[in-house]
Amino acid sequence: MSTGYKIKAFLGSKLRKFLTAVCLLPSSFAYYKNFSAMYAHIKVGKCFFLDQIKNYHQIVSKMKLWIFPFKYIALPMFIFALSLYQNKSIVISMRQIAQNIKKYGWRGLISLDHITGFSQQYSLEFQEILNAWNKDHPRICAFDQNLTVVIPVFNGIEHLRRLLPQIIERSPQQTQFIFIDDVSTDDKVIPFISDAIKKYKTCKLISNKKNLGFVKTVNKGMAMVETPFAIIANTDILVPEDWVPRIMHPFVSDRKIASATPFSNSAALFSFPKPGQDNALIPPFTLDEVDTAFQGVKADSAPECRTHSGVGFCMAIDMACWREIGPFDEDTFGRGYGEETDWCMRADSRGWANVLVPNLFVQHVHGGSFMAAEKKRLCQEHMQIVRKRWPKQIADMRRHVATDPWKSYRTLAALLLSQGGKGCLLLIDWQGEGVGARAYRDFQLGRFKDEGWRVLLLTYNNAATTFCLELSFINIDTNISIELDKIETLFHIIKINHVFINNLAFYPQPEEFMARLIRLRKNYQFYLEYVFHDFLSICPSIFLLNKEGYCAGGSVESCTNCVSNQKILMRTDMQAWRAAWRGLFAACDGIRCFSESTLDIAGKFFDISAKTRVCEHAPLQPALVGKWQPPLPGDQLHPVAFIGNFDFCKGNSIILELADKIKNERLPLRLIVIGRNESRYAHDAITFHGKYDRKDLPEILSKYGVEAALFPSIWPETFSYVVQEIMLMGLPFVCFDLGAPAERVRKSAYKDSVIAHDVSSDSMMNALDALFSRKYGIHILQKSS
Repeated sequence: MSTGYKIKAFLGSKLRKFLTAVCLLPSSFAYYKNFSAMYAHIKVGKCFFLDQIKNYHQIVSKMKLWIFPFKYIALPMFIFALSLYQNKSIVISMRQIAQNIKKYGWRGLISLDHITGFSQQYSLEFQEILNAWNKDHPRICAFDQNLTVVIPVFNGIEHLRRLLPQIIERSPQQTQFIFIDDVSTDDKVIPFISDAIKKYKTCKLISNKKNLGFVKTVNKGMAMVETPFAIIANTDILVPEDWVPRIMHPFVSDRKIASATPFSNSAALFSFPKPGQDNALIPPFTLDEVDTAFQGVKADSAPECRTHSGVGFCMAIDMACWREIGPFDEDTFGRGYGEETDWCMRADSRGWANVLVPNLFVQHVHGGSFMAAEKKRLCQEHMQIVRKRWPKQIADMRRHVATDPWKSYRTLAALLLSQGGKGCLLLIDWQGEGVGARAYRDFQLGRFKDEGWRVLLLTYNNAATTFCLELSFINIDTNISIELDKIETLFHIIKINHVFINNLAFYPQPEEFMARLIRLRKNYQFYLEYVFHDFLSICPSIFLLNKEGYCAGGSVESCTNCVSNQKILMRTDMQAWRAAWRGLFAACDGIRCFSESTLDIAGKFFDISAKTRVCEHAPLQPALVGKWQPPLPGDQLHPVAFIGNFDFCKGNSIILELADKIKNERLPLRLIVIGRNESRYAHDAITFHGKYDRKDLPEILSKYGVEAALFPSIWPETFSYVVQEIMLMGLPFVCFDLGAPAERVRKSAYKDSVIAHDVSSDSMMNALDALFSRKYGIHILQKSS
């Protein structure tokens, strides 16, 4: 690499990083909220930017709420910064934005549809899936011409046993097969092939007298082809039914096709589900299952099916092109790897085309001819030669990789695969990071996977007009952006057996969404299940809280008067609100509550007891939490911890009142808040630790010498992972007599706990005094001397 090139690359990198920094400045106000917080994060360097990129969905949601013209300045700058981070190239990022504008108009400036986030996942519009979908029943394309399959052989008996006689029996009867053994050192190879093909008149076995190498062996076999078309196939492949008509279909529609290559689990850019990788696809999926999914892709070769090169593991060739441009370059690529790329690019330079076969999947096991180390060396050496010979084609290849025009085909096939296994389950949830509901979702995803469900995760955020559809059952880098009015089409494309509503708490218009679900339930007859994580169905405040605290829900009139204090959604017609939820619950086949308390509260408003199961959360594993170690006795202030997000519904007002009491009465206590403090509260009697990871809790408690915990949540939580964590650690604690936490304390008979019967700071302090008296023999309700 020349010095000039190094300098150019260095300056380009510096310019890209500078542009990224500048473009992220407006979004910083959305994320960090004020100058001081922003400056504190800038001092830690790249984390300032990575934090934003990790949480780009939340930032975009916040900026979409800004007034004109700020969001149309800040949002495009943020989107461009994401693109720069993704592509590591100013040119590619500008081209990407230009393509968005061309496709979506000026809305493309603020579109995330083609941005790879920190998770390295693309977002693909659902319309692109529809454009690739074969709406008719998957069909077999007619092909009645003769062809020859050339299969070079060198050892690989384990592959041959899978390949034969499968490939012969799954091919048209007139298909010719030429097996060429290149002096295999395994003496079982030739007898096995001879025995496997002896009953097939269209098959012949040729044995080289000396080892020619892979490329010369292929050229020798191709020289023997007398049919108009040929297919070069490795021994380490498996083919589905009717594979020949589909791989040959491009030649029927265009006589200037040089080569055609199908999708495979391991075939460079033709790989599925991730391009450019050796995917360990099968199991859990079978070859025929994956191929059936690909048959749902349109067979016609669209312009985006054109590519720089085929892949020789299974490549169909027009013999007219072969004779015109000559065989593989055996002198240069004698040991293999790169020879088919060189040949295809030679064909491209002569006006021939190489294409993807979008509706065919052939399994590639790998390992039939070369050891991994030798393959790596040959690939590196031979690609250097190809780059020098074909710079224009290589540039086209790089553009292809950058734009990934086949992602709609791979994503559609993956989506169609969701119908396998036990069936397709659609899980609906919020994109945010609510700790409890998110942890429960992750647990359910694991459980559903273990049971054999193919799970689609449909998520929404506070401001978006579209949903994000994740194919969580398969390792693919693409999410689908789908609008509400297209969700019914999703049910038309695939059969969804089970819809699991984990959360609707922050969707802007849940009434409209529920009405659609009810219609879908009637038309498509899936099992519909709802989970009571909150009390949104009773009141849009979610937590049954007014400005004074817990209100327990009330009449339609009283709740309508309380609408100004709602935390999440503004509604003025509580009768219509509850009627919408009543309709959803009537359509549900099953409802889950995590406590008797939740069912009792919900049962006052909805007739759901007959279809509701009360099932407590599966307990956390002790290994995930660890044990609390009681601190050594001393004369210092007694540290008491609040664990969780420090906000209103979790009882931060109670903690602040306790802090005032500790300070004013000089009580021997120190409050430790372990969790997010987004409103940046401060108090002389409180130490704010900040956010935490569950596995680190014992260490954090030990650091502060914590002797007990407070759980002052002022609403009847439907469950609480924090209470589970506290009990698993063996930490003494106090909670109010509300909801699932108090219910679980009673059921488990947890001895190191006291329940405060009134929701007030005085009641909690008295309960804490009783706990310290019982546990430590100390009364804390006395002034320090």
